[in-house]
Order: sequence, then C-alpha cells, then structure tokens
Amino acid sequence: MQNDTSRITDMALLEHLGRTVNFFASTTILMIAGVLTLIASSDKIDNVLSHHSFVTQTSVENIQIKLSMLGLIFIFAFFKFTWAMRQYTFCAVLLGAAPHSARQTLTAKEKYFAKQVAKLSDNANHQFNYGLRAYYFALAFLSWFINPIVFILLCALIVRILYRREFKSRTLRLLIRGRLN
Repeated sequence: MQNDTSRITDMALLEHLGRTVNFFASTTILMIAGVLTLIASSDKIDNVLSHHSFVTQTSVENIQIKLSMLGLIFIFAFFKFTWAMRQYTFCAVLLGAAPHSARQTLTAKEKYFAKQVAKLSDNANHQFNYGLRAYYFALAFLSWFINPIVFILLCALIVRILYRREFKSRTLRLLIRGRLN
C-alpha cells in the first residue's frame, strides 16, 4: 500500500510541475505576440521615446532590431518551457510504467530505472530554469530602450542575482542539508 501512496504523491507532484511549466509556456506565447505587435508599432514607440531626455536617441530600425531580439529571447524561453513540459510528461509515463514491488529493497534493475526517471526529471528542471532565466534577462533587456549603459548594468545585476540564488542562497543550503544520500 505504501508504494501506491508514494506513486500517487509522485504523480501529483509531476502534475503540479507540468501545470507550472504550462503556465509559463502559455504566457510566453502571449509575450511573443506582444513583441510582434510592438514591432508593428515601432514608429509610435520611437515617437514616445524621443520625447524623454533620459532616453538615448535611436531610430525605428534600431527599435525593430531590439524588439526582434527580445522576441528571440521569448522564443528561446518558449522552447525551453515546452521541452520541460514534454520531459515531465515522459517522467509521468515512466512512473506509471514503473514495476510494482512489495519489497523494501530494490533490485539493481529497479534502482537503475529509478535513477533514469530522476535524471529525466532533473533535465526537465534544468530546461524550466533556462526558460525562467530568459525571463530575467528579458526584463533587463527592456532597459536597452532607455540606455545601453543601464542595460549592461542590469544584465550584470541579473547575473549577480542568479548566481547568489543558485549558488549562495539559504534555500540552496537547506536543499543540500535536506537531501537523502
């Protein structure tokens, strides 16, 4: 019975992860559509930006190039999110196909199977993180419309924030202390 309960919990966790990634993939499609709409209105954006003294002067063509690059960032994120969704689906299929066992210890074949599912889940997590990172950099990228120096500074700040969160955070220390050996 414990095995069935564990499997139900695992499937619920995978479903939650899949819904989260699905939300970001859907949102990214909307972001891409928004960027395409902005590209079509580049002349209006140039007109608005040109009336502000703190904004570096640019041209409609430069605005279109910057927006195209922003669109590419969101396309990258979309592909990462959808690949993560597919991998979580594969995990769910493998988990559903996992052999049932009443034993407390696993055979070598079962351990190998479990490690493969865990690696697939880890790969999906990495793809999801790449998509999230793209969002962070897209936010920094927006500052390029104001000033290239601000853009460089915000990119450096994003790198610092991501570094601290992924390698020096309290959350990471808690995860490391809580992992099973």
